[in-house]
Amino acid sequence: MKELTLHELIIKNGRIVDGTGRDIFFTDIAVNNGRISHIGKSEIEAVLEIDAQGMVVAPGFIDIHSHGDVSAPYYRYMQSSLMQGVTTLVGGQCGYMPAPCDRYWTSQFIEMECLQKFADELGVIPELGLPESMAPLIKERFGVDFDWRDFAGYVRKLRVQGIGVNIMAFAGHGAIRSQVLDYDYKRPAIDTEISAMNEYLEEAMAAGACGMSVGFDYAPGMYADRHEILKLLATVKRYGGIFATHWRRTGERTANASRRSRIDGIVEALELAAEAEVQLQISHLMTGYEIYPSDNDVLSVCSADETLAMIDAYRKRGLTVYHDVIPNITGGILLAPDLGMPFLKQMLECGSRGAFAEKLHDVSYLEALKKNVTTGSIYDVNPLIDPEWDARCTILSCKFDDYYKRSLRDISAELDMDSVSGLLTLLREDPYTKVFRPMQGVTPSNIKRLISDTHATIGTDSFSIDLTTRFPFAEDMPLYYPNPNTYSGMFHYLLEYPEMRLESTIHKLTGLAASIMHLSDRGILACGNRADIVIFDPQKLELNESLTDPRRYPVGIEHVIVNGTAAVCFGEPMLTLSGKFIERC
Repeated sequence: MKELTLHELIIKNGRIVDGTGRDIFFTDIAVNNGRISHIGKSEIEAVLEIDAQGMVVAPGFIDIHSHGDVSAPYYRYMQSSLMQGVTTLVGGQCGYMPAPCDRYWTSQFIEMECLQKFADELGVIPELGLPESMAPLIKERFGVDFDWRDFAGYVRKLRVQGIGVNIMAFAGHGAIRSQVLDYDYKRPAIDTEISAMNEYLEEAMAAGACGMSVGFDYAPGMYADRHEILKLLATVKRYGGIFATHWRRTGERTANASRRSRIDGIVEALELAAEAEVQLQISHLMTGYEIYPSDNDVLSVCSADETLAMIDAYRKRGLTVYHDVIPNITGGILLAPDLGMPFLKQMLECGSRGAFAEKLHDVSYLEALKKNVTTGSIYDVNPLIDPEWDARCTILSCKFDDYYKRSLRDISAELDMDSVSGLLTLLREDPYTKVFRPMQGVTPSNIKRLISDTHATIGTDSFSIDLTTRFPFAEDMPLYYPNPNTYSGMFHYLLEYPEMRLESTIHKLTGLAASIMHLSDRGILACGNRADIVIFDPQKLELNESLTDPRRYPVGIEHVIVNGTAAVCFGEPMLTLSGKFIERC
């Protein structure tokens, strides 16, 4: 018998991958009032009908480690997430969060141009900005009123202006710590200061934060001691929240940085969570051990195995712990394709790239700069903490065509000089040279092993923006771009690191991620659940990626439904605002 109700949407003839991991089945899905109203063949009529013949119909992907919360006030349509099938992201990561900010605005990369305005006066880009100073700069740059000061106010901002995908968010320990310690943060906090931090944390948890994140490689969070973190985690536990950690891997990323034991950083996070008795999410996990040469696949996989075994030992002791992995060797947040980016400070002093290249003809200047590199004074080209820095640097564009896709180490050897001299020589000859530098210690083989663990999910570690964003410092200077994962991180997982079964691959992105975040009505295609749905043909997915300018969408996502509303139709973003801020469940 024909159903009389006119539904909002019906998806017909799809290959259903429901997010649970069970086998594919073929049927129709109807949507009404933002929820899945019917699964099964029927004669239901709907306002919008999508014929999914030959395509996969799956729950919308969940990006479990995102910085889309940071960009959402300024790029509310969030197309870069939607175009890779993401319908929900989990932000507030690495200790960063746009709130609280009643005393200080904490630098979060997306507003780099705004903070750059202070550089001429201060000599450096500040880590903290006064809200009253930042407000007009944000308005000028993004056309958005900076009118929130606490977590609840941030949530109101998103709900009033609208967002393209769903957002959950952790309270950011770094943002909280900044309000209490301001620039006096390079020390442990005393109990009265920890109590003040707890007041901010209480406000965030009461407003729906899903827990607290800490960035142990970033100021100010890296200076917090065990006592401070445990006191705050007691509040997280009381609310039933999660502890997410950017674990201590590199230490402070500044001149003269020292090498750290990565596995010690993972153990520190595990110990904190175990003592606090809270669920732990280890952010963007990589192996806990350095392997040289890093391209030895056998050793690389062994290091991943040992890392997972360490985590599993705590799991056997009763700790609930999961991890997420960036499915790409590019790292997260930003991409710096200019060979000269590590020398941005010197270029700014010279006034242009060309002037810097000319300055490199001065032998005394050249030798002084070479000494800075060899002694570890420039973090991004520090041979003391990264013995393979030159081998990992691959030329992508240069005035010398025969250098294309060759490493700086190889080119320097051909020139019969050390790699630091080769680097400065190449910058002198072509200061516009573009390169690719993968993450130190990250290889396709260890990524694959870490992802294959049954407790692993996927995070892009990137913003949620559009195709226009870049981060200039000044005219004729190296640029930062959004990381390629901003646009195609999920595609890297689907195409390069999938499970043996498509059903298991989709489960990691949907049902498993929803379970970790305690989302009871998302992540699985079931009657009554929120209608977050992605439709695609796995055979037609293409990365469409560039490592010199990543601002391009991947190809292959045909339709995306967010809370029952079509946000992508026939591969085109619809600029709808059907996302919701999801409070802790």
